[in-house]
Order: sequence, then C-alpha cells, then structure tokens
Amino acid sequence: MKNRFQTARTHWVPAAGMPEWPQGEVHLWRIDLRTAPTNTSVLSSDEQARPAHFQQTRSLLRTLLGHYYSQPPQSLHFDYGTSGKPFLSSPPLLSPQPTREILHFNLSHADEMALIAITASAEVGVDVERLRSVGHAQKIARRFFTAKDLSWLEEEPSEERFFQAWTRTEARLKARGRGVFAALSEAAPVSVLNIDAQVGYAAAVAVHGEMPILRFWEWKPE
Repeated sequence: MKNRFQTARTHWVPAAGMPEWPQGEVHLWRIDLRTAPTNTSVLSSDEQARPAHFQQTRSLLRTLLGHYYSQPPQSLHFDYGTSGKPFLSSPPLLSPQPTREILHFNLSHADEMALIAITASAEVGVDVERLRSVGHAQKIARRFFTAKDLSWLEEEPSEERFFQAWTRTEARLKARGRGVFAALSEAAPVSVLNIDAQVGYAAAVAVHGEMPILRFWEWKPE
C-alpha cells in the first residue's frame, strides 16, 4: 500500500564552504562518524568529561554553529530544557549582522551516522535510527505512536515502517522539547517529514508550524 506520509525529496550535497544563514530554511547535515573528527579543544570542561561519542557529536555541533555565527565554537554557551534538549543560552556577538536571532538546532545519531538540523525559523527536532529487528514492535507502537501512524504501520507491518513511524514520533517530541514518554497530541502544531538518510536507516525532521524549505548538506572533513 502507498505510503500516506510524505518523504522529503532528499539530495545530499557535499558542502563546499558554509551555506547562508538558515532563515526560512532547515539545514540538515549528514555526518559520517567514522571519518568525522573530535575536536576536544572546542568543548567545555563538563563536555570533555562525557563519553567519547558525546564529545564527537558535540564538537561537530559546536563547529557548525560557530561557522553560522562566525564565532569560535568554544565561545558558545548551552543551557538545557526539562527533557535535556540543549539550546543556546544567549545570542553570540554577531558580525556583521547583530540582529540575527538565536538558531534552533537538534542532533541525532545512530551507529556511524549523525544528523544535525539547524534553522532560524522555529523549534526543530530530528531523529535517525538504524533499521533492525525490534521485539514487541506492535506493543511499542500502540503505546507511543499516534493513531494515524499506528494505523499505517498495521496496514503493512515491517521494520522500515516501524522506524519511519518511530522517527516521526521522536522528531515531533524533540521539536516540542519533550521526551518519548510524554503524551503526543494529534493536534500538536508540528509539521513532520520522513527523509532519506541512507539505505538501512530511517529518519525524520519536525518543526513548529509549517515546514520550511529543507536543504541537505553532507559534512566533509576539512
């Protein structure tokens, strides 16, 4: 049966330099963690005490945000919401456009892939998962999925459909700054799209309000 949910037309472009400020757009960055560096010099002392995979993905996030703001990555300061979602605690000193707003961002990783979503438009959530066998998939789906996602999964159960629905659920909740155990209303003002991250993976991005233009960038080590 045809997928009733939209999948964004996805074309990952190797980044040659940094794109423009993401006003009215969501910039999605796909990163191969097998080749991406870990620059611990940009991390805060508490970040340097975290596990290696956190240090790698946080240093990549800091590097990207630093590029957008034209500021040293280590100068950025993060706070955390009640569910642990990080956000910039204050606007960096921007040059030459000091009126720019704080960027919204979110990060997800699975195995050797990380996805980072960055936008100036609205709160954003992103999720990526490696396709795999899941025990009690229907029980999990009945507990956490929206009625619409659950109905679609039950029409043709598969690992791919389960994780497409799962990443949609996670992305919605992350856009709202909430954990997976939070109640999810069908009427929540969040737009969500599945994206083609890579063969063997499922992924989705969500934003408050209408979905902006999506741009897909491939991180290349410098």
